[in-house]
Amino acid sequence: MNKSNIQFRYQGYLNTPQLWEDDLIGGLQQFQFESKTSSHFSNSSITEIRLGKLIEHFVLHELIENEFIDVVASNTQVIDDKVTIGEIDALIKHLNDFIHLEIVYKFYLYDSSIKTSEIDKWIGPNRNDWLSKKVEKLNTKQFPILKHPKAKSILNQLGLSSNIFQQKVLFKAQLFVPFNTLNNKFKFINNQCIKGFYLSFE
Repeated sequence: MNKSNIQFRYQGYLNTPQLWEDDLIGGLQQFQFESKTSSHFSNSSITEIRLGKLIEHFVLHELIENEFIDVVASNTQVIDDKVTIGEIDALIKHLNDFIHLEIVYKFYLYDSSIKTSEIDKWIGPNRNDWLSKKVEKLNTKQFPILKHPKAKSILNQLGLSSNIFQQKVLFKAQLFVPFNTLNNKFKFINNQCIKGFYLSFE
């Protein structure tokens, strides 16, 4: 991936708002911090083009550049008897708080034909992913991993305990809505995430 592509994508990441702000979605709290980074992304050695991994590089770059944040560990694999249990995206210290941070960047469409809650209506490409499913996964799989004995062993090696960590997300998204709802205000999400509209074939 050339430098200009990386730079444009980093700028896109910086310009993408968090999916919600002060309120909680599914009990998940956003990690709010003042970004201290410039718009320049200095790591030109990245060859990974998969969105999730690229965003992790961007977030870690932003965190490392912030004088009030120390990155304790990142992309930590939790393995039990040669079986990967999961990965901890980042363990950081922000001022006096230790935080287990999970990083999410999504593209969602709003499907008004879904008859359940507003959160259920935000769906991903090919309908293989949706917001409520991701929230459930964070709550039931990704955050509980910190209490796994193998994760506790990793923390012990760092001289830390799982009990001191708050658990937060950095959850950014670009949203697209049906053309006839473009001016609607949605209750549970940050409406600044709405980046455009779509039209059905009909």
